[in-house]
Amino acid sequence: MTNGEQTRKGPDLVTVLAAVATAIGTLGWVAFIGGAILWISFSRANLPAAEAVARVPTGVMVATGAEFVVWAVLAALVTVVVLYICDEPLQRLITASRAGRSEPVLRGLLPATLVAGTAIGFAFLVDLGYGHVPWPNGVTAVCLAAVGAGVVGALLFRSTGAPFAVIGLFALVAIPLVMAIATYYRAQAAPRVEPVALLRGDGTPFVGFFISETSDRVYLGTFDEEAANPCDLVSGRGACGGKGEQVTVPARLLSLPRNDVQNLTVGPRTPLYAEDALSDPSRPQTAREWAAGAALRLCDVANSAKDKAVANGSGGSGAAQPALPATCSDDDIQYLSQFQQQEREAVEAAASD
Repeated sequence: MTNGEQTRKGPDLVTVLAAVATAIGTLGWVAFIGGAILWISFSRANLPAAEAVARVPTGVMVATGAEFVVWAVLAALVTVVVLYICDEPLQRLITASRAGRSEPVLRGLLPATLVAGTAIGFAFLVDLGYGHVPWPNGVTAVCLAAVGAGVVGALLFRSTGAPFAVIGLFALVAIPLVMAIATYYRAQAAPRVEPVALLRGDGTPFVGFFISETSDRVYLGTFDEEAANPCDLVSGRGACGGKGEQVTVPARLLSLPRNDVQNLTVGPRTPLYAEDALSDPSRPQTAREWAAGAALRLCDVANSAKDKAVANGSGGSGAAQPALPATCSDDDIQYLSQFQQQEREAVEAAASD
């Protein structure tokens, strides 16, 4: 092997290693963004957020954060292409105008405007399934972050030898950062979860929201629920000075055996609270209402399957009949119906305010 061949082989190996390291680093960055989004949602749902995120597989966090990356790449391409097309004519115009001392400021105006404008546009237009950025704190924070990104982008453009490549890389960092700030305020103001409905092995229905699933466990979150005051239950109604008051039972992180979960149904990301459901006026619905409706459908299917099994068994011979499938009780169905109706009324009350 000649020295020339060795020289050509060295950079190729370095390039491959650099590409692999970049890919690994990018996946870690995407997973970090996805984990941050999930942490905010779980925290606003009153779950122990750190423990809930720890149960989420890395692949799910990568998939959650990938939405940011797709839009970030698009934003970076838009920024670089527009800058490449408009920069040279603008620089000639600035030189011809003999701007004097203001010339450096004018040369950085285009990259600053592009980076800041693209960051603001993508942050406000791409909501990733959440509502509007709340005013005034969220809007102010997003605008300040975008302006800061524009200033840094202008300085990098003026002080580097390869400005277009630098601006492209910088946009891949700055745009997701501004979008992440917008998503943080969106999720804080109007959290979204993936509602879930299932039947347990004994036929008991469950409604809540989905966290993750492994080969042997299913991790779920419960909704906040109203229950009787424990003091009244122990000591008798009114014994603690109350009048049958209700207390809020906070959300809990549940871990169920996979073989105890039947007909698991997971819905799309849906507002957690009634006032947040109004962000989609075409179909205002909360995660609670969706989960209750899905559980009622599961109960109906289970009851139909039991009726069919009974009908098939009644016409058979005297041989031993297989065990009938477990179904929802009448109390379960009544509870789910009331639960769904209460959520619908809560959304209608929020809309009338």
